Amino acid sequence: MIYQRISARQAISFPWEKTTPQTQNLVRAYAESLGCPEEYILFPLLTVTASFIGTHGRIKINDSWEEPAIVWFNVCARKEQKKTAALNVLARPVREIEQDLQNDFKQDNPEAQDRELPRLLVTIFPSKNCTK
Repeated sequence: MIYQRISARQAISFPWEKTTPQTQNLVRAYAESLGCPEEYILFPLLTVTASFIGTHGRIKINDSWEEPAIVWFNVCARKEQKKTAALNVLARPVREIEQDLQNDFKQDNPEAQDRELPRLLVTIFPSKNCTK
């Protein structure tokens, strides 16, 4: 049953014409190099981009409608479909930025505890259905 639902969702076409040529080229290049669907790169990229905007940033939909830049996506597919590889492509540079932020924070706050360090990524997914 779940695989039927996933297959049905994969049939939905994303409006690529709404993205910039730079975004299309970046997503296509990573997807081709990994051998995965472009959506496996695009949706996590949108989530990372929204996280850098932060909760105080707003996305203006039109003149009378704006929303905070909070975006959640979930890439669902069968095992061995390159989901993790696609996420790692985007997570690697974010982890580097996170490490730089943490190092700067430690220099400015030498007494800071680990739980006080700035975090950009969730590193553990507490679910029996997820693997590390």
